[in-house]
Amino acid sequence: MYRYFILLIFACGYSQTASALSFSNGGCNFENVRGEITLFADLATAPIGSTVGEYYFKATHTCTRGAQVVLFAGEQTPGSAGGRCLTTVPGIELWGDTCRNPTLAGHAFFLVNGTGAVGNSQAGPYRFVKVGSVPVGPHTLKPTYNHLYSRDNYRRPETLIRHEILPFDGGETPVNSCSLVSTDIKVDFGEISNVGGSQPFSIEFGNCGGANNVVDYVFSTALTFRSPRIRSDGTALRNGTCTNCAKGIQVRLKNNNGQYLDLSKKNSLADNGLAFTADGFRQSFTAELHRNPDEAQTPGAINTLLVFETVLE
Repeated sequence: MYRYFILLIFACGYSQTASALSFSNGGCNFENVRGEITLFADLATAPIGSTVGEYYFKATHTCTRGAQVVLFAGEQTPGSAGGRCLTTVPGIELWGDTCRNPTLAGHAFFLVNGTGAVGNSQAGPYRFVKVGSVPVGPHTLKPTYNHLYSRDNYRRPETLIRHEILPFDGGETPVNSCSLVSTDIKVDFGEISNVGGSQPFSIEFGNCGGANNVVDYVFSTALTFRSPRIRSDGTALRNGTCTNCAKGIQVRLKNNNGQYLDLSKKNSLADNGLAFTADGFRQSFTAELHRNPDEAQTPGAINTLLVFETVLE
């Protein structure tokens, strides 16, 4: 008799778009200038000291001469060394290894070089790091001072030119944000020796701030899935390849309405039933063991990993 289990880990991801800007600096034109922010952890529940997101500066440039430099200026964290900037969310800082302390007091510069006649400019990733507690709720994460400066290395005397405020893509958490109660869920199939077994499990969200917020969150959020073991058609999660792993077995997931989940697509939370809790909600699912037709079946353990992400629809 063998034990079967599947480990499920959940992360949070959000995205939003913003317009870009363009400007000229001496011998260079910079186009589609923007900052890109990706959040991959819940700001409230992430541990202090962890990286909760990344920031890139991106642009394209056309130059008629020499090297041009674009500098993104962020408000420097008081008392810190260069490379740590304040953000609009207390408890979150933007950290970068490539940083200069300019003559503009209290600010840190992150550099992007525009070199050559035509090319793409990029700097990063810089890290958003949680340095203190963050309350549950909606957040707009970006640096508190987000201006662009440009410098022409061939101009003497060398001067900085201030441009518009840098637009950002992303950094928005949901208006009615709920937090995952647990990000590590193990489904244990117990003592069985063949396919056909099934086990229920649930995903629980808390700190939603009331039933109305639960409903708003459920109807605006979907689950996506990541794992190298997902079948190309999204029908199942194949077992791992450990020394004692069973062969010829895969895992399929059902929602509370008895429908199998397509792991290659978004699955709306609204398509699944929910049970309200004191400060959030719980959704129920079922993991089932099925035959994997691609290989001969041999007994062993189920040991496979699936990453769930909550995304705004």
